[in-house]
Amino acid sequence: LGVVPDAGGGSSLVGSGFLSLLSPFGLGHRYLLRLDRQPGRTSRAEASAELPYLPWVPFGLAFGFEGIQQDSTLSTQRLRGEVTYGSPAWQVFGSVSRETTKPGVGGVRLVGGRQQIAQSSVTFVGGGFRADRRDRRISPRRGLLAELRVERGDRRRSFGLLVDGSETRQREQASQDRATASLRLFASPLSCVVLVTGGEGYLLRSDAYEVGELFRIGGTRTLRGYPDDRFRARQAVRLLGETRLLLDQTSYLYLFFDAAWLDQPTTSQAEVSGLSGFYPGYGGGIQFETPLGLMNASYAASRESGLSDGQVHVGLSFGL
Repeated sequence: LGVVPDAGGGSSLVGSGFLSLLSPFGLGHRYLLRLDRQPGRTSRAEASAELPYLPWVPFGLAFGFEGIQQDSTLSTQRLRGEVTYGSPAWQVFGSVSRETTKPGVGGVRLVGGRQQIAQSSVTFVGGGFRADRRDRRISPRRGLLAELRVERGDRRRSFGLLVDGSETRQREQASQDRATASLRLFASPLSCVVLVTGGEGYLLRSDAYEVGELFRIGGTRTLRGYPDDRFRARQAVRLLGETRLLLDQTSYLYLFFDAAWLDQPTTSQAEVSGLSGFYPGYGGGIQFETPLGLMNASYAASRESGLSDGQVHVGLSFGL
């Protein structure tokens, strides 16, 4: 759960709920269901299933779905499939994903003689690798967690265009290259201190950009101190540092600092204009054990909000 300020001087409640099943029935499978309520009447749903091993061979399969609905402006859907090879400590994979963007009632309006949101579709083909060498899944002390994914596809777009006072339909096609990377390093120089470093990288290369195709940056999972989906970037690099003071096996106090360089292009949607720059965020929090499960509470601020007007996030997780 989170509380974020809005433009009217009040605040709004946002949140994320997810169910994660690891190795149910002893089969080594993984299942995930996630629902997000974000600012600006944006909702996100995600579901995935991983079958890490096929009988007698170190191959696995993974399937996923992700959908985003942004009020009456647009909706996007992504279906993906993966074939993996390796062990829980490391994997290489090949992937195929089908992605579509559809304008809503607000997205079909003409702004500046052009439809705000284009209808588009693309099939990305790619691959990459991931590694998980953490000493424990919850509150790790040492190790690393990394993933690299590279994809390529041809996106087809269709949108309304005003020409000589009459509306016509424009169609275009553009090749797109997309890459994402993430890294977390865990080290424990003292028995009661854990240092976490790492970051993420995002890259989308295309002849033209639509708002529904860009990376959504901001929030506790991508850039702390900023509202969810504050930025829509075609390129971004985020670095983070976190110091944890251990209270017991799973509980700790922590301070963090995030820093991101972002490149956001101008798009047909009026509220997404071009910007480029450096955006830091900072804050602290606590994770502790309760009878219901692990509770995490944090306070995050940025140069946009100031220290007195940051964001509060509270989370609760439990395992069976």
